[in-house]
Amino acid sequence: MELSEYEQQRLRNMATNAAALEALGIEPVAKTATTPPRPNKRSREPRPPTRQSSRSRSLPVPAYTPGQDEVRRASEVEDGSRMQDGKWLGERFGEIHGVPTHSSQDS
Repeated sequence: MELSEYEQQRLRNMATNAAALEALGIEPVAKTATTPPRPNKRSREPRPPTRQSSRSRSLPVPAYTPGQDEVRRASEVEDGSRMQDGKWLGERFGEIHGVPTHSSQDS
C-alpha cells in the first residue's frame, strides 16, 4: 500500500523533528501515550434522600377518613386560615361586590 503525499511529508517532518531533538539532547517522547487504567466504578446502593422540603414538613398529614374534612375545616376556620363560608383567606382577592365571578356563582 502506497502512502499519500501528505503521509510521506508527515513522516519526513517527524524524522526531521526527531533529529533536531536528538541534536539538542532531548529524549524522544513515548510513541503512545499510556494512561493508567481507571478503576471500575462499583455500583452504590441507593440511599434515602437526605433533604426534605420544609414546606411539606410543616403541612398536616392528610386525613382520608370520611368525616375528617369537616373537622379539619372547622379547625382551619378557628386558626384563621379559612373564612366562615369555607373559602380560603386569600380567595376573595379580586372579588367586586355585585359582579358575579366564577367562585361567587358556585356558592
